[in-house]
Amino acid sequence: MNEEKIIVCDECNNEFFLKSMEIKESAIEIGGQELLLVYFKCPQCGKLYRITLKDDEYYTLVEDLENTKKRIRRAKGKGNLYLQNQLVSMVYRKRERLQNHVARLNAKYSGTFTEVPENGATTIKYLP
Repeated sequence: MNEEKIIVCDECNNEFFLKSMEIKESAIEIGGQELLLVYFKCPQCGKLYRITLKDDEYYTLVEDLENTKKRIRRAKGKGNLYLQNQLVSMVYRKRERLQNHVARLNAKYSGTFTEVPENGATTIKYLP
């Protein structure tokens, strides 16, 4: 069952449901590091809420995790239970490594993000 959660904006106290189509991504650079910011905004006041940050290492870890999941499916097709169990353990470790990486990245850039008008367009800036 898909459980909806009400979000209350810290800025204007507006209550709203977050829809997946309202989640946006924006490439940003912080201190020379290219990152992808995943975020949503309050529909009332426009306050930007970070969901996560992604970097090149994030995508490498995700690809490694997905490749291990594919190996599990192949091992299952061959009936190799021992290999399946070993690979499942690897998936748990790789998932934890990915979660730790995301937590470190978000802690490293724990400031706020805001939209700033710049040259006739809106740019997202990081405020430490």
